[in-house]
Amino acid sequence: MRARVGVNAGCFALLAWLYGGDLYDVMRASSAEVSALTTLPSVPFAAALLALTVSGGALTVFGLTKKHDQGWKGYRVMPIIAVVGLFVDLFVVSADKPPFSSFARATAALELFENKASALSTAEAVPTDRRALEGLLAELGEAPWLVKGQPLKGWALDVGPDCEGPRTDARGAAAGTLLYCAAFDRSRAWVTAVGLPREERFGAAQLVTTGGEPVVGLVQRQVPENAPEAPMYFDADAGNLAPAP
Repeated sequence: MRARVGVNAGCFALLAWLYGGDLYDVMRASSAEVSALTTLPSVPFAAALLALTVSGGALTVFGLTKKHDQGWKGYRVMPIIAVVGLFVDLFVVSADKPPFSSFARATAALELFENKASALSTAEAVPTDRRALEGLLAELGEAPWLVKGQPLKGWALDVGPDCEGPRTDARGAAAGTLLYCAAFDRSRAWVTAVGLPREERFGAAQLVTTGGEPVVGLVQRQVPENAPEAPMYFDADAGNLAPAP
């Protein structure tokens, strides 16, 4: 009997946490400047599951107060609601939702842009032409955040010259913006993104960071195929071979 009640309690807690959390996310996303969500949860589905969850929990409490034994069919309702509800959510309601977090998708987009921009580089310089760089944005897909509960259609680009390192000040930039900054000698460029830190789900537009450190893409000049290899010298202190300075 204790095991059956424990299963029902566990199912109740799980469903309340999942679908109560969905409704909370919808409320927060509608007012937050930026949300680490790619789509809003289904309010009708979450509300229906919560209502069924309350009904299943009420049946369990009713059975306990009436001292029904474990063979009473009312105790079976809560696990059935949990199994059917999770199945429908996984294979119907959420079937088309991207499986990766906003941070993971932003990191992947940053890496793709880095690779595409590097392919536009020459042996003399990294690309700085805004039109050429903006042409790469369509390949990144949608920016993986919601702004005031609405999805972003795509990425934007802010190009800056003569930088000494990556831009870490996102002030004035909207979520879904890539901050591209080339070095003075055009030997490299750094790319950062504006959205939310990995650890935050709601808030103002900020630099995409993890553990307080910005996620940075590095675009570099291409190395000519026939470029001579750097001569090697023996570093007596290090005890190994290293490229000559």
